[in-house]
Amino acid sequence: LLHHGIPAVDHEVPSMLVVRAVRWNGLLLWGWTLMTRAAAMVTTNNHAKKDLTHWTPRPPMTPCTAQGRYVRVDPLDLDRDVDLLWQALGGDVDAIQNRIQWWGLSRLETLTDLQNLLVSLDHRTNGWCVNVFRVLPPASSSSSSTSPTNHNDKDSLPGMVAGMASYIATNPDHGTTEVGYVVHGPAMAQSPASTEAHYLLAQHALDTMAYRRLEWKCNSQNQASGRAALRYGYTYEGCFRQHRVTAQGQNRDTNWYSLLDGEWPQVQRAMETWLHPHNFHNPADGENDRDENDETKQRHKKIPQQKERLETIRERIVKEMKETLPS
Repeated sequence: LLHHGIPAVDHEVPSMLVVRAVRWNGLLLWGWTLMTRAAAMVTTNNHAKKDLTHWTPRPPMTPCTAQGRYVRVDPLDLDRDVDLLWQALGGDVDAIQNRIQWWGLSRLETLTDLQNLLVSLDHRTNGWCVNVFRVLPPASSSSSSTSPTNHNDKDSLPGMVAGMASYIATNPDHGTTEVGYVVHGPAMAQSPASTEAHYLLAQHALDTMAYRRLEWKCNSQNQASGRAALRYGYTYEGCFRQHRVTAQGQNRDTNWYSLLDGEWPQVQRAMETWLHPHNFHNPADGENDRDENDETKQRHKKIPQQKERLETIRERIVKEMKETLPS
C-alpha cells in the first residue's frame, strides 16, 4: 500500500520502495510497501492553489453501506448490533476495555455502558455516523455451518459482526470528515478484512459523498493506530501537543493524518491491487483434502510464483507513479 511519511516540501524527491515479508494464515507472503513522500501528490503550495471553481459544499455525511470480498460495512442498528459488538470485541469488560483504551473515555463496565456510548455517538448531529464491520465467509464456502457467526434473532445480514468505525467531526461546508472511534475485534486480526473495511469507508467518503478530505486522529502514544493510518494511505500532518485531557485525567497529544481527494485514486489502485484474492491463500482450493505435510509442500511450491506475481505488480505501480509525479 501507499505509505506516506513526513509531509513533502517542494524540494524533496520521492523515496521509493521497501520490501517487507509478512506471514498471514501460515503462508509466507511478500508484501511490497510503497514508501513515498510525494508520489502522485502535488506539493503543499499546489494544494493551497487548488481550483475550487466547480466545487460546492457537500451534503451531510451518511453511513456507509457497502460490501467487498472480505467484509461488509453497514450503519449501526442499535436494536440489533449492540450485543453483537459486545461479543465481537471479547465479550467481557477487560477484553473490551483493552481494545478501546485509546478512546480516552470512562471505563465500560457493562453491556448497558456500551449501549449508552453507542446511543450517544449515533444520536449526534452534524454527520456523525456509526458503521459496523461484518467479516464475510469465504466466497467458496458452500456450507453456512463452516462460517463464523454471532447472529441474534434480530440479525438477518450476512457475515459476523467484528468491529466498528464512525464518521465524526464532519464539516459539509468544507467537505471534510474524520474516521474515528475505530475498533477491530479478533475476527479482523491478520486478515484482509480490516484493510478492505477502511478502503470501503474511504471510497464512500471521497467518491460517493465527494468530500475533499478524510481525517484520522489518534493519541500520539497509540503507535498501532498511527501505523494503520499510514498503511491505509493517509499522510502524517503533525502533532497537536497537549490537545486534550482524557476522562482518566491524562494528557493527550494527538497525531493528525489526512487522505485527500486528489490522492485517493492512487491509494485506491494500490489497495485494490493488494486486496486481490490471488494475494491470499484460499484453504478451499482443494489442498485441504491432502494431509498436512503435503499441504505445506504445496504452499511452499507456490511461494516463487507469488513473489514473481507481486514483483510484476510492484513494477507496474512504480511505473504508474513515476508517470504521474510532477516534473
